[in-house]
Amino acid sequence: MIKDDPWLVGGDFNVTLNLNESTAGSSRYTRGMVDFLDCVNAIEIQDINSNGLNFTWNQKPMGSNGMLKKLDRVMGNCKLLDVFPSIHASFLPYGISDHNPIVIKLPMRIKFNVLPFKFPNVLTLKPELKDLVEKHWKIEVQGIKMFRLVQKLKILKKPIRNLLKAQGHFSENVNHFRKELEAIQKDLDLDPFNIQLRELEGIFLGEFKKSYEKEESFLKQKAKIHWLKEGDSNSKFFHKIFKGRSHKNRIEAIMNRQGEWLEGEDVYKEFVDYFNDFLGSDFPCADIIQPNSLFIKKLDLADAVGMIKVVTNEEIKAALFDIGDDKSPGPDGYSAKFFKSMWSIIGEDFCLAVKEFFASEKILKEVNATVIALVPKVDSPGKVSDFRPISCCSVIYKCISKVIVARIRNHLGSIVAENQSAFIPGRSITDNILLSQELVRGYHRDRGFSRCALKVDIQKVYDIVSWFYSPRHSFSFWIPSCYDKVDHAMCELPFVHDQHKWIISEPFFKFHWRCKKLKLTHLCFADDLMIFCHGNTASVRVIKESLEEFAGVAGLHPNFSKSHIFFGNVKANVKSKILDTLPFVEGKLPMRYLGIPLISTRLFIRDCKRLVDKVQCRIGDWRNKFLSYAGRLQLISSVLLFLPVYWASCLLIPAAITKEIEKLMKNFLWDCDESKRGRAKVAWSSVCKPVEYGGLGLRNLRA
Repeated sequence: MIKDDPWLVGGDFNVTLNLNESTAGSSRYTRGMVDFLDCVNAIEIQDINSNGLNFTWNQKPMGSNGMLKKLDRVMGNCKLLDVFPSIHASFLPYGISDHNPIVIKLPMRIKFNVLPFKFPNVLTLKPELKDLVEKHWKIEVQGIKMFRLVQKLKILKKPIRNLLKAQGHFSENVNHFRKELEAIQKDLDLDPFNIQLRELEGIFLGEFKKSYEKEESFLKQKAKIHWLKEGDSNSKFFHKIFKGRSHKNRIEAIMNRQGEWLEGEDVYKEFVDYFNDFLGSDFPCADIIQPNSLFIKKLDLADAVGMIKVVTNEEIKAALFDIGDDKSPGPDGYSAKFFKSMWSIIGEDFCLAVKEFFASEKILKEVNATVIALVPKVDSPGKVSDFRPISCCSVIYKCISKVIVARIRNHLGSIVAENQSAFIPGRSITDNILLSQELVRGYHRDRGFSRCALKVDIQKVYDIVSWFYSPRHSFSFWIPSCYDKVDHAMCELPFVHDQHKWIISEPFFKFHWRCKKLKLTHLCFADDLMIFCHGNTASVRVIKESLEEFAGVAGLHPNFSKSHIFFGNVKANVKSKILDTLPFVEGKLPMRYLGIPLISTRLFIRDCKRLVDKVQCRIGDWRNKFLSYAGRLQLISSVLLFLPVYWASCLLIPAAITKEIEKLMKNFLWDCDESKRGRAKVAWSSVCKPVEYGGLGLRNLRA
């Protein structure tokens, strides 16, 4: 038996594991895919980290009839990732072959760095923590209020580390008390009337429950599964997720800008050099012509005054307690759970520090410093640009941001144009989707009005927008003070008015079909931009000029290789001129827009391939079999049901697809295995009844 030993398997499996691992083919799982998934679940293996090509097999002949699939892979068990955390595979170009060569690298020497301080939320269950914090919080620190708060938090780190060390290994504690409890219960079975044994059983049973609760809380924080609550015996699930995520987060090899593969310390240097090129850098920007014309809508004076009133302790506490307990910490390592649990001791100093920022408009570098986490944007990342940088901020910074957001949230609708639907109360993401679906309807036909739709991708929109472009306005200097020396995106509002200005001044611009009355030219959702116009060269030229002016003042340029243009009944010669004017990639519908296929016809079963694949991937992971019944129910209600509901809010999903999704969820709920049938304990219609009527409160997709 090799179950508990490290092992891996790799090569040509002759079948894909997921629907998105093929460029063509069926929209449903084949028998071979189901068998492969069952095998992976049974032996509990997963893909190891890889780089290079994603598709590993190509069908000959290539061209319009070619097909790409991921048939080759390297998989290993959890023990392999424990013993060899740096193991990774490289999928090289296939050349004249139809399969990729695979190189498996097994670094034996691993450099372990000292782990930074991260507060474990499990310590809030210990009464000793409160005494420890209260003792060290009395230490006198000289300086401004924000500095005193930061320094006291630094002083606490060493005592908290010692307290955590004194707890021992959580998993070992669970096993210890389990064995002791089992031994006592065996003795009690032989002597059932022994009062002393019964008392010992109660003591060890209580200690076992406490240790199990601590282990589960500790692993849940590391696993970062926010939809699942602790207390439902899901510690094994959290442990498996944490192990898999730790391996996936490792970056062992990266390709530099010269096309060379780097490993070891060179990987770190490449990331630092890459982000130093644009994070925090100044980019040359042109002056805005008539800047007052960009901001047509203005706040009412009473609302503006209300937004800059003195911040209260109640606002600060509400902002803090709105932060999730298990959210990733900033450089100081403290979680929101720590501040919440110790609020009676540190709450006064915390409020004074936050209010000092709003009074002085200055912030310590220790407070607005961030940790950059890298999230892969593709399945097999190979270049630095394949990763999306995410900033992890301190709780103090998050609290300041939330206070500001709470002040401006209710007034955004009066100053942000209707084209922008992101983060505005009363507006919905579905508004953009429904409008876009209506406007591209009939794009596949060779009759009707000539039309163009442009999906614009802005290069690194959240990384390189110029600091000097961000407007300073009557809302004090709070926002600029928060991101001093850090660049953020605030581009949507000026772009809306920039487009409007060009449309008014250019008589050659023609509106898209059904857009003239509304004067609708584009839709925004955060940095996701769709532009609509008539299918002629003059209209596209106006759009190009407005994009160039926007790029000049904001430092943001369209990514031509990722931006697409879609044509509806546009003649070939006109289409050629348009592509010469604005060299976007010609796209084909359906295409993904805000997570949903943008399609010119009704939705067919083949178009729902991605939806079924999403549900299948969420429940097809073998680690889900470690979920308790309550955990599986929570996964269905909190995650899985929202996937088809989101689609159904904008599209009419075929009945066959909803039936297939319900079948997957039903089998997963009862058997933790979506491929088996006939094991349901209760009819699905009864399960979907409200709790007060004897059901489990799940939503019936076909009701």
